[in-house]
Amino acid sequence: MTKLADISHYVMRTAWKRQLQISGLVEIVSDHLFHQIADLVHARTVATIQEMANDSESSEFASMFDGYPQEEAATAAAVYPNVLLSSLFASSYFFFEYDLNRVCHLLRDAQQYELKLGDISGSGIHRAKTYLNKVAGIPFPEDAALWQEIVSYGQLRNLISHNGGVLDSSDAARKADLFVRGHSQLAINDEGWVTLSPEFVVDVSYKLQDAFLVLDLQLNEWRGVDLDIDELEE
Repeated sequence: MTKLADISHYVMRTAWKRQLQISGLVEIVSDHLFHQIADLVHARTVATIQEMANDSESSEFASMFDGYPQEEAATAAAVYPNVLLSSLFASSYFFFEYDLNRVCHLLRDAQQYELKLGDISGSGIHRAKTYLNKVAGIPFPEDAALWQEIVSYGQLRNLISHNGGVLDSSDAARKADLFVRGHSQLAINDEGWVTLSPEFVVDVSYKLQDAFLVLDLQLNEWRGVDLDIDELEE
């Protein structure tokens, strides 16, 4: 059977640390690798097309890619960093949702609650929040602004996962539109694609780290252990 102390350890040693590692990865990649990745992808693509053109007996194939190296260089510089940032952002949110659900499962095992997470209506982080609040009696999170920010991250994640990150007339785009247009670290290109800045992805990870710090404090308060935020961050 899971011990309550084990749940606190999971929150900090796994969930919080995972977000810390993602923010570090984004900072390292954005500082050193973005241009290298774009250049490598560009060189590989151009070389493959050139090889195919040389092997092709059709002059139409070769003419189809006239001017392509220059076009591909611009595409690589503009698109591929955003592909990587979108993936890291989506991973950060995925792990937050996964770890929040995991805490609910651990609490049920520790406390032997009759209700399991799957018995609660809803899905994702909303269902986990309901379980923590209503079943376990843990008021996570008390900061409504922090929770709303995380909900907006989920809407953006859905836009990227289900609509390719394009703001159009879809339901996913409608839900994310206000957040995207009102955020200084997000942009929309001429084709309606949402582009993420490295600063945004790092800030997301920091906010999710904060959420787990809050959860750990609430867990320890709930089980009668007195901790403060400075002690957790040391």
